[in-house]
Amino acid sequence: SELKDNYLIPLEIVSMLDLPIRENGMLVGVLCCENRLKTKNWSDADMAFARSITDIYSIMKVQFQRKIIENELIESKRRLSLITETSKDGFVVFENRVVTYISPNYAKLLGYDLNEIHAMKPEDIFNHMHPDDVENVKNIIYENLSKKVNNFKYQHRLRNKSGKYLWREDAASVIYDNDGFYSKYIIISRDISAMKETESKIEKLYELSKSQN
Repeated sequence: SELKDNYLIPLEIVSMLDLPIRENGMLVGVLCCENRLKTKNWSDADMAFARSITDIYSIMKVQFQRKIIENELIESKRRLSLITETSKDGFVVFENRVVTYISPNYAKLLGYDLNEIHAMKPEDIFNHMHPDDVENVKNIIYENLSKKVNNFKYQHRLRNKSGKYLWREDAASVIYDNDGFYSKYIIISRDISAMKETESKIEKLYELSKSQN
């Protein structure tokens, strides 16, 4: 009735076949087939052809949206790679307890190649920590995981392939699944050896000054 006076009568449209265009069960549009001048009885073939058009349109729309998402993911990965590969900090990503990403700087720090690090499990990192730091780091990690904390930090000494210990500060970002288990564990590892060395010198000077006083 709303189209009658301004659209149907002026264009002499006397028969219409409308089919819904749906996306995820929701109506997003209508395909309108029109016949002018004389009444048309729409056949099963007409309706099947019109349905095929709506199906093709729906598929193309989904593919177009998927392409947009894929392009956004590619751009996000490109930006992430640019950040992680040029940063002095090391980046490691565990997904479902498997190493899925290692930045070049993290591999360089440990002195292992990428294949060796990818073969590691989350627990293996404790084998490279200084024995005096393992218990404290474990307590911090497990306590935060049990409380479903998303972000936390800890410091420790990490042994590289040559056997040398270097001070690191790890900033962990954790994503949990619906069951409360962590599905993604991201570590940003920073070399704080110089800072620890300075702190040690300051502490020695303080002890010397205190003993002299």
